[in-house]
Amino acid sequence: MLPMNNPDDVETVLAELQAGIIPTSIFLNNHVERKDPFASMDKKEARKMKRKWRKLKKKFGVKNKSLSQQSHEVRFHLRRISRGSRD
Repeated sequence: MLPMNNPDDVETVLAELQAGIIPTSIFLNNHVERKDPFASMDKKEARKMKRKWRKLKKKFGVKNKSLSQQSHEVRFHLRRISRGSRD
């Protein structure tokens, strides 16, 4: 069985797209390769996605962690919400 917060899992990617952010697997792969994940977007759309990411981090109380730890926690909460178990 795959780990619950696997970034490449279809359920995780769909939850992230529904939340309006770039799927974290794509974002982290580009970050490792030192590419800008927002390079192909216009500035307005990139700004909107970055703002949504910041809002999600604030909503879920994710701070003072590395990018991979932040994305892990956000994925966990998004998957939990998409399954309908918020509490």
